[in-house]
Amino acid sequence: MGTENRGTLNEIWIYPLKSGRGIRKERWELANHGLLLDRCWMLADPTGRAMTQLTNPRLTSIQTRAGATGIEFFADGFDSIQVPVHPPAEQPLSEMWMEGAESVRGSRISTDADKWFSAVLRSPCHLIQTPASPSRWTDQQVNGNPLSYQNAYPIHLVSQSSLEDLNTRLASPVSMNRFRPNLVITGTLPHEDDQWKRIQIGQAILRIGRPCDHRCGVPNIDQKTGARDVEPLRTLNTYRRSRQGIYFGQNVAIEKPAPLHTGAPIKVLEFGPAPEIQSEARSTRTTEQ
Repeated sequence: MGTENRGTLNEIWIYPLKSGRGIRKERWELANHGLLLDRCWMLADPTGRAMTQLTNPRLTSIQTRAGATGIEFFADGFDSIQVPVHPPAEQPLSEMWMEGAESVRGSRISTDADKWFSAVLRSPCHLIQTPASPSRWTDQQVNGNPLSYQNAYPIHLVSQSSLEDLNTRLASPVSMNRFRPNLVITGTLPHEDDQWKRIQIGQAILRIGRPCDHRCGVPNIDQKTGARDVEPLRTLNTYRRSRQGIYFGQNVAIEKPAPLHTGAPIKVLEFGPAPEIQSEARSTRTTEQ
């Protein structure tokens, strides 16, 4: 099938700290392992388990700035702390566990970093950085990319129209940051990306691995306050449910890395069948005034 222009890249987001707040970029480097610096750090509890917003919602208060030589973390009421992009070579690797008891490796940064994050989260933890040589990969059948601390794929893509469609069904609209996307696209129909298999943005070529199944519950957490609710997943469950979970957005692998910039057109290089999703049951929102 021939190339079709469908939509525009509207936003680029990176999340240096897994489950921390994102940083919006107008231009950013896309490498084989994903967006530069994306989810290269995470926090682990003393048992080696990865900490997320589900286990400690105070993670939503941690913000980051990306500098030339390091990453600066800051939170209200605390002095900021900066860590180098590349950890000292002599730091030993440790084994930790992410969602689903998946084993991952990483190196602890410093005692000072551990103390800072433990104070912010009010819980003991260690700041961990992904190793230079990756030990995790995406599914080889869709294009094996090395992973940092992303859950399954290096990129999460969501369309703005899908969020707008969701918000028509909610009593209180939610922001895009609930879904923690890397790439936000505009100019498409709601969920038309379900049928995309390969796309081009600028010189980068991306392959859709599978829809993102939101089973973790993070979209129900307010990214400013850390407060947890039943929406929007309760409503999404009425019209975007599959056997695997609740589909919203796409897990994306990288076929050809290249720099990205907002405003770039999206070219669909290959289409395919949409995943099986249950028949739509319209809104849980009442129309009574």
